[in-house]
Formats: sequence, C-alpha cells, structure tokens
Amino acid sequence: MYAVILAGGSGTRLWPLSRLQFPKQFINLTDNGNSLFQETIARVKTVIPENRIIIVAHSEQEDDIKYQLDQMGLKEVTLLKETRALNTAPAIGLAARYLASISAEDEDPIMAVLPSDHVITPRQDFAEIIDKGRRAAAAYGLVTFGIKPDHPATGYGYILCGRQLDERTFKVEKFVEKPELALAEEYIKDKRYLWNSGMFVFNVRELMAQYRRYLPALAAGLDKIDYRHFSNLEQVYNSFDSVSIDYGLLEKTTDAVVVPADINWSDVGSWDAVYKISPKDADGNCLRGRIISVDTHNTLAFSPKHLVGLIGVEDTVVIATEDAVLVCPREKSQEVKSLVDRLEAEGAPECIVHPTVHRPWGSFTVLADQDTYKVKKIAVNPGSRLSLQSHRRRSEHWLVAGGQALVTVNGEKKLLPEGTHIFIPVNARHRLENPGKEPLEIIEIQQGDYLGEDDIVRYEDDYGRSGSKTPEQAYRQWLDSELIDPATKQELLEIENNPTAIRERFGSELVFGTGGLRGIIGAGLNRMNIYVVRRATQGLADYINKHYPKNSRKQVVIAYDTRHCSREFAQAAALVLAANGIKALIFDDARPTPLLSFAVRELKCAAGIVITASHNPPQYNGYKVYGPDGGQAVSPFIDQVAEAIAAVDIFRDVRTISQQEAEARGLLETVSPRIDELYLAQVASLSLSRPKQKLKVVFSPLHGTGSCFIPELLKQSGYVDLFPVEAQMVADADFPTVRVPNPEDRQSFAMALDLAVQKKADLVMATDPDCDRLGCAVKDERGDYHLLTGNQIGALLVEYLLGRLKEKGELPPNGAIIKTIVSNELGMKIAASYGIETVETLTGFKFIGEKIKEFEATNSFDFLFGYEESYGYLAGTFVRDKDANIAGLLMAEMAAYYKERGQSLLQVLENLHQRFGYFKDELISLELKDEATADKLMAAFDRQPPQIEGMQIAEKRDYYRGISRDTINSTTRKLTLPRSKVLYYRFSDDSWFCIRPSGTEPIIKFYLSAVGANNKEAEDKLTKLKNTVMESCKLIHV
Repeated sequence: MYAVILAGGSGTRLWPLSRLQFPKQFINLTDNGNSLFQETIARVKTVIPENRIIIVAHSEQEDDIKYQLDQMGLKEVTLLKETRALNTAPAIGLAARYLASISAEDEDPIMAVLPSDHVITPRQDFAEIIDKGRRAAAAYGLVTFGIKPDHPATGYGYILCGRQLDERTFKVEKFVEKPELALAEEYIKDKRYLWNSGMFVFNVRELMAQYRRYLPALAAGLDKIDYRHFSNLEQVYNSFDSVSIDYGLLEKTTDAVVVPADINWSDVGSWDAVYKISPKDADGNCLRGRIISVDTHNTLAFSPKHLVGLIGVEDTVVIATEDAVLVCPREKSQEVKSLVDRLEAEGAPECIVHPTVHRPWGSFTVLADQDTYKVKKIAVNPGSRLSLQSHRRRSEHWLVAGGQALVTVNGEKKLLPEGTHIFIPVNARHRLENPGKEPLEIIEIQQGDYLGEDDIVRYEDDYGRSGSKTPEQAYRQWLDSELIDPATKQELLEIENNPTAIRERFGSELVFGTGGLRGIIGAGLNRMNIYVVRRATQGLADYINKHYPKNSRKQVVIAYDTRHCSREFAQAAALVLAANGIKALIFDDARPTPLLSFAVRELKCAAGIVITASHNPPQYNGYKVYGPDGGQAVSPFIDQVAEAIAAVDIFRDVRTISQQEAEARGLLETVSPRIDELYLAQVASLSLSRPKQKLKVVFSPLHGTGSCFIPELLKQSGYVDLFPVEAQMVADADFPTVRVPNPEDRQSFAMALDLAVQKKADLVMATDPDCDRLGCAVKDERGDYHLLTGNQIGALLVEYLLGRLKEKGELPPNGAIIKTIVSNELGMKIAASYGIETVETLTGFKFIGEKIKEFEATNSFDFLFGYEESYGYLAGTFVRDKDANIAGLLMAEMAAYYKERGQSLLQVLENLHQRFGYFKDELISLELKDEATADKLMAAFDRQPPQIEGMQIAEKRDYYRGISRDTINSTTRKLTLPRSKVLYYRFSDDSWFCIRPSGTEPIIKFYLSAVGANNKEAEDKLTKLKNTVMESCKLIHV
C-alpha cells in the first residue's frame, strides 16, 4: 500500500500565519514543534513505510517540503512536483498514473490519498481506519472516508450513505455541497449523513479506468507524461483543466463506497477550528507566544515574536506575525479568506510570503522592501551553500554580519571575515557558502528595477532545484521546440558549435522595462523576435483581462515603423491579443508613433503597442506599450504589465491564433483611414499664423514614417515650398544613406544640407524613423546652415507659441509649459516673462505625458507646450507623446512668421539670449567597465562635488533621496518628483550639471549647462565645467 499526501493549498484560511506561498500545512499549530505536514507524515509512517510515501505539491513549495522532511530525517520520500496549481483530480491522477508506471504488470497497487493539513488523533485510530480503507479498496475499488458529525457544520460537504455492503462499508448515495445551518441541523439527525473528509483509498488500476471513463482528456494527458525523467511534465500538466476529484469523478460514478470513521478529526479550516482542537487554560483561552492577558476568556491568541496585551477580550482571534496582525470574532474566522482575496487583489506582499523564508541551506528575512532596493538578512547553515546563480535585473551588496563567508564572483573566490563586504554586479555568476562550523549571517542590499525572487538563473545547485535554465539549456529548448519556425531553427543551428554566440543570445533576456523592449533582431531570449514579442503581448493581455471587467469592450491599437520585421512583430502581437479575447486594431502600413498615441485616445483603447526602435541602427527593433490615456506607460501601470510579462513562459503560456480565425471572430481589424484624417485635422488646428511669404523648406524622413504626414501638412499650409530629399523619402529598413537615422546627428543631415544649399532653403528638417523626434538646421546671413540643439528648438517654440497666444489674447491665466530637468533654463525664463509657469519632470517624455494627465485631473494648469533636450516637442493634448509632425508644422510656421517680419530664427534666438542669457549645453556619455563603477561615481559626486573656480554651488538636488539642499542658506526642501538615481548641482549663476546612470547598462551620463552674459563667456564656463567634471572622474579612477 502507498500513501499519497496532497501538500498543495492556497494559504488563505489561516492568514496571517499561512500565506499563498506558505500554506497552513507548514505551520506549527501543536505543542510538539511539528507542522501539520510533519504530523501527517509521522501519522502515515505508523502504517506505511517511508519509501512508499508520495507527496504531490506545487514546485514552488519544494523548498519548504524538503526543509521539513530534512528536519524529520527522511530521505526516501518521493516528491511529484506540479508545474501549475490545479485541483485534486490532476494531482491524484498524476500520483496514480506514476504508481501504475512503476508497478509490475501483475501488481495491483492500492494508494491512500490524504490531505497534509488535517488533525487526527489518536494515531492508532488513524491506523485502524486506513486498514479498513485498504480492505474496502481491495474489494470495491474507490473508497472515501466519512466522518461521523458531532455538530451541524456548515463548512463541510456531506456524504449520504446508501446500501450497506459489509459491516464497515456503504455505497455512496450522493455527495452534498456545504449546507445552510437549517439543513445541516437536519442532516445531523440522520445517521446516514457523514462529513466528507477528503480522504480516500483507491485501487490504482480501477481509479485509472474511472478517469478514462469520466475524465478522458485528463487520462489521455496523464498517459503522455514521461514518468522516468518527467521531461515533458510541464508541457502536459499545464494543459490540464482545474477540476476536483469529487466533481470530476466521484459525483458521477456509481462505484464509490464510503467507510464511516468515528475519529477525532478536523480539517483545520478556520481559526475557530484551531481553537476547538487546542488545549486551553482555566479561562478557556489558548495563548501561544508572548501574550499577556487580563480578564480575557475563550480567546485564541498567537504571537511568536511581538508582545501582545489583551484586556477584557472575549471569544476573539488575535494572530500577530512579523508583518501583519489579524483580529476578529471567533465566529467570523471563516471570513478570513475574503480578507486575503482583497489583499491579493491589491498586490499586498503580506498575503503571499512571510518576511522569513526557509531554504534548504538556511533562511532569509526581508528587512526592508522598496521600489528600487530590498534589504535582507541571510542565514546560512554551517557547511551549506547557495546555488551558483546570477540575476538579470539587480546588483547586490553583501556585508558579513556574523561568521565567515566564502564568496565566488565570476569564478574568483574570496574568504570574507566578519565586518567585511563585497559587491555583486548585475549578471555576475556568484555563490555564497558557509565554510565554518558556526552560523553565517550576512546583510544583503539589492538594487535594481525588479527585485522579485524569480529573477534568478541557477547554474549549479546542491539541492536539485530546477530554477532558470542555463544559456545552453535555453538554447536547446528553443532548438528542440515544435513551436519554433524553420527559419529561426536554421539560424539557431548556425551557432550550435559557438558557445559565445549561444551565451550572447541566451545568457540573459531582453527585459521589459520602463521603455518597453529594445534589442537586436534575431533568434534567442536576448534578441527581438516574434517569440519575445508574443510573450510581452501575452503579459499585456493577462494584465488587461485581469483589470478590465469580463464583458467590457477591450481593444488595443498597434502601430509600427519601417524597420526590419516591424510588420511581422505587429501582426504577431495582434494575434496574441485576439487569442486572449482582446480586439486588435492594426494600421495597414507604417505610421508615426504619435499617431498611435492619438489612436489610443480616439478609439478608447485599453492600451497601445508600437513596434519601433526609434533612431537606433538598422539591426535593432523594439516594442513599447502605451496606456489608455495615450501616454507612454508609466508606474504603476508599466510595473504591473512588466510583472505580468515576467510571469509568462515564452512557449508554455503564450496563446495565439491564425489571422483567419481572429478576423472571423471579429478580434482583428484594420484601423480606419478616418483616424489619419482626424489626426491631421487636429494637427492643423494648432496653427497660430497664416504667413503669406513663401518659405523654402528641405525635409527628410531618414527613410522612416515622417514621409506619411509631414509633406502633406507642409504643402497644405500654403506658404511652404517643399523640397524633399527624394533618396531618403523611400522607406528602407537598412537606412542606407545615413550612419544612424538620428536627427540629432549632423551626419544624418548631409544629403539634406546639400539640397538646401542648392535650393537656398530657409529651413532644413529631419525626423527619426518613428517620427517623434525632429532636428532642424537654419540659414544665417552668410548662407551657412547651423544645426539647432533640442534646447534651442524648444526655447524658440516656447517664445513663438506664447507670443502668438498673447497677441491673440488667448494666453490662459493658469497656463504652463513642461520641460525635463536636464533641459536648460532658457525656455523657463521665456515662459516666466509671459507669466507662465514651468513644471519640471524627470528625463523622458513619458513623464511629460503623465504630467498633462495630472493637469487635467486636478484642473491645476492649462498645458501649452512640452519639450526635452533630446529633440522631443509637443503642443496640444490630443497626443500624449513627443510629436515630430506637430513640431515640423510649427517650426515651418514659426520660421515663415518671423521671415515675414524680417527675422531669421537665428536672429530670434540671439534676441532671446540678449534678454535672458547665453546658454551652452553638452551631454557626455561615459562607457564604464561595469555598473559598479557607475555606483562608485554617483557616490563620489554625492559626497563631494567638484569645486570650480569662480562658480559657487547654490543647490544640490538628490532625486533618489527626494531632497533639495540650498547650500548657501543651509536649508532643505522635499522634491516632489518620483525617486530616481539622479544628482543635480546648480551654481549661483544658474549654470548646472546633472549626473544620471543608465540603470540598464554600464553607462553614466553627464548633462552640462552653462550660462553667460555673452556667447564666449558661456562657452568658457562650459569648457571649465566639462574639464573639471571629467578630471574628477579620472581621480575616481574611471
């Protein structure tokens, strides 16, 4: 006879001691120190040997199970790991089919199926009923145990006994759902009704025959599993439906029998049930832990760590853990589950896991958990070690608090005594080991944009935990998968004998961050391909289906640019959405990114997707998500989407359908041309002038989507003589005429400037491939062309828009412009001269879009214009991202307006400098050897900024700590922007420099801005500032 112990569970009924990842069977509710799980094992061992005990549990509970078995000294128990939390029919079927596979043909195995979280006393009574069940199963096949009720319970199902078969066995007449109290009171009067215990004994061969009759799809799947190596368990098991054995089989069969059991039994389904089975003091209290009570009666109180005082408490449950407290009447303790449901819906970590988590090597306790850092205390048992592992999205600092640590980092071993520390960079292979005879304790500080326990790749592990795959394993999984298309398989075969290429493609994965996905096109986890796109879209679909009502109108609009594979990636995303019941609206051809923002708002979509890699080189592509407001996704939306994506297995969890099926189901449509028309009308409505004098304009879309609308907008204006760069008007994913398709790069203007000289153009404009950035060059009095910086374009547009609105009497009293903190102050000074407020955001246009949304929600400001130094601009609120179509029209209109008044844009800019100061700016990006060096630089500049002769630091802003300090008056104020790793130093003359690490690669950026009374003074200050900052970097050994 075998025992199958079901050790799954949701961890909801005994919260806060139980958690979703630490269900009640692992809790110690007894005075002997054993958990319910350990008590079950000990009880079973009195009748069934260790090597015939099989545990079925979810793979996430493997560590807790092994830890508790190790405490009992048990090494021969079999563990079958569910890859997905399903109900009892799949779990019991898995165990039965496994036993059938290992049994001899002439053997007729019998198995007892027992929950791991019941209390049964005494053990000899348990042994007797198991023996009765064994004999009944040998005679009848399917046996369930019914408990003789001693009160009208409404928390249990019931079994109605039918015809008596022998002195201990009855036919099951029917199973009855949990009744209302009145009906339960009737049942207890009828001796034929028994509580359904959820305990069974089965003849394995008879059970499988019943599965094939009543659960044929499940039985067929169970037959496919490789029970020797379990190589396909995940793929097969995850295809099963969740169904209980009662509902799926026992309620349908006529062959089930019941053995009445008159024993002390409880399924411990509530805290009141715990109270009833627990020993009590003279006042009827069960008090465990640090409890002091006065005038307290009939109360259950647990507090293993914190001191709890009770005065005048009656019939109450009080449970205190390290991070949560539950107080409720005993009679209401069944409702704890509803409270946990609310916590789960809110994403509260207190319902998922305890601060202290046990592992086979020891334990860890979470001391602090914030968005960008987490602090743990890690305890390692003597002689134990953690797996050799790496993390894709976080670095770690370790301080040895007690004992000594043997640390391995990228193959180098170091013995660290107490009081020493070490830094573990992102993606470094590392291991922690306790080589001594005393416990090892370290304090670990994690930093990164994602700090989940699932961000781990295990390369070696002493405990056989599966973890994430090595690059070689991931490569082989792709190569062997039936889902991979032939072209991708051929690409993979070409690197089969190239370990370096395999590590590059599979050693890490493209991480969905705040900017979405972006990477080189190709096969692998660290490349852009349809499989990576499908996975990201499945995560987005999971988020939408979770947060939107089931029958609501859910749709997502998708745009794409002219890059390689953009159309294919967009189509792949659309078909995943359709497979998840979400309508996909896709443009018929390449379109600018800002049109996607407009379409999300106009079509009232749940989200938007755009396939683009902006101005990156030709071998790149990307994937960005937009929120329902039309803005680039920001927190908390983007964090929740990223979390949903991280939970998706790239093959197992992704759903997709054919284009034909999607269209037939009404879940795939082409976006109507009407959206283009509405958008163009809105762009045209932003015009503030109708110049009559002609303006000669040269334009290039750099082979991208700028050709869609800008030529039409400029021609319709009536004042533009347009000269397109014909060779660059052609959509070409290789961008053959430029080094990179970036309008910030002067080389990208080469062909346009040649044409401008030929045509004597007044204005030269170019856009990046997705047409959200705009670069410009203007002609001076001598006929030479000067490229304007992003700051200069932004300042000119601020002056033009505010000036024209004032002339028309349309300047709102609560108007505001928005700029990023790394854009210079010229635009702000211009705005102030018009009585207009300037609001600053962190770097990134998504924050400008978010701020516009805030303006509307609070009715605080009227948005007039937003810009960033990296060539992004926006007027109007019908788009919530930078828009080169809008900027292109307004630039041409502005140039024509001032030309008509005898001024060039350079002359207008000079006038602004004379009024508000001369500004010179530079951006320096330093490539470092690792991200630890970036942290080192940030720390050094934080401690001591460089001292520059003749320039006094007036303000230090630490956006990570959220504090601004006036260094002259020694006062501080709180910063209201989200926390970010940014240091900003402003000098008394309003010059400044700002430091910002990349966060995703070993790069640190220095933004420098100098202000002078004239051009030369500003240039000299910038040179001095740049040289001093770079010299400081050298002194820090960068």
